Amino acid sequence: MGKERKPGDLDRRMASSVDRMSQRVDAYTASLKRPHEEIRQQVRAFAAGNWGEPAGMVHLGEVAPSYRVPGRRDDGTVKGKKLIRRFFWNITRGVFGVIANIFALANGGGAGNVFSRSGTVSGAEGSQAVRFVDAARPAKSAWLVYAASYVAVIDSGSDVRDPKNIPPLIVLWHAGQPHIPRVMRGVATWADGSEFRYVPTPEEAQRAAQERRDRLHGP
Repeated sequence: MGKERKPGDLDRRMASSVDRMSQRVDAYTASLKRPHEEIRQQVRAFAAGNWGEPAGMVHLGEVAPSYRVPGRRDDGTVKGKKLIRRFFWNITRGVFGVIANIFALANGGGAGNVFSRSGTVSGAEGSQAVRFVDAARPAKSAWLVYAASYVAVIDSGSDVRDPKNIPPLIVLWHAGQPHIPRVMRGVATWADGSEFRYVPTPEEAQRAAQERRDRLHGP
């Protein structure tokens, strides 16, 4: 007679197989990604060539802040418009959110909101910060570059490394004096009082702090 299998053996083998497959997919995906530092230098060179050397730059990634703007919903859509689409989106959002959170809990993660937003934009409709964020939201991978004479948002597109299909850099928003915001420690503030608060990764925050120290102390 063959070796008797315990009830949990199949579950453990399946879990082990899924884990190995997940590791292979993660390794393959990582092998296709362009190095982050390489993209940073490309963005810096692009900004320097067009407007001058940036004093600072921050990788924002996806731009999806909460809107604190009269007449806008939290996701930035205009209140009173696209009501039917909004109704079905809320249903889909709720169902998908429940499934995703259950999946996260089953894999050892805490319950969270997969549709949570990062940062905030506040001001009146049509204010400079709102126009800035509206322009930056389509970015796949946004970079905020700034200097005393200009501020810009550049989209580096997908970070998948394919030498034959590297997306060109795209300028989504640019402003020069006297229409540039004051950018400092995660906040861009415009003269009209509107502002955009973003949340950089710890690595980006550390790099920005080092750049500030370098500017203060000189070469």
